[in-house]
Amino acid sequence: MQLIDQFRRGINGPLAEFFLSSLTTSEGIHNDIIRKALCQQGVLHDLVKLLTPQPDAVDIRMISMQCILHFVEHEDSYTSIKTASAVRKLVAILESKEKELCYMAAEVLASFVHAPLLCEVMLSNENMSIESLASHLRNYTKDHTVDPGPVLRVLRSLAAQDPWRNAIMGHEDLYNLVDGISRSATAPPDVQQQASDVMVLLVCRSSIAQRIAKVLPFSI
Repeated sequence: MQLIDQFRRGINGPLAEFFLSSLTTSEGIHNDIIRKALCQQGVLHDLVKLLTPQPDAVDIRMISMQCILHFVEHEDSYTSIKTASAVRKLVAILESKEKELCYMAAEVLASFVHAPLLCEVMLSNENMSIESLASHLRNYTKDHTVDPGPVLRVLRSLAAQDPWRNAIMGHEDLYNLVDGISRSATAPPDVQQQASDVMVLLVCRSSIAQRIAKVLPFSI
């Protein structure tokens, strides 16, 4: 317990980068006993807090995100990050133009989607998350310097899950944005392909009859 307390003080102090680097070793996050002890004492929450840029301090967001990614490789870590604030912060990072950080946040969120313990939290913030993703894609359609890749990566994971698939299908603007990117002649091939992958999951795995019924003059 004393070692954990020392570690928590360390990652919030001037030698944070050193302490965080030690976490990524085989005797850190990937050691079951150490990882569980860290989780129980809320270290994963500390890591999420470190994702907020600190003025006049060494930027440790990247290594903090790397640590979080290592944590979420292990299913027993999910419960200790089961908070709306963590989801909100990670979704907000998708709006950043820092490409590597965006993709790492997308990887973490995509992992969350498949974790039963976190599904409840993700769904309870469904409107916030879905609207944030839609907002990012709107920005991309206006300004092609914005990278839609991380958002499409998350959407691809979401579209494979029933509750989220229905939420995306029900958000007309988001659905149309993804559809538009998948058909865009100006979008880069990899972006177009990612959008197409999302559309395939949405259309092939959803009850499409309900969408068709909306535009037909008779009921099915």
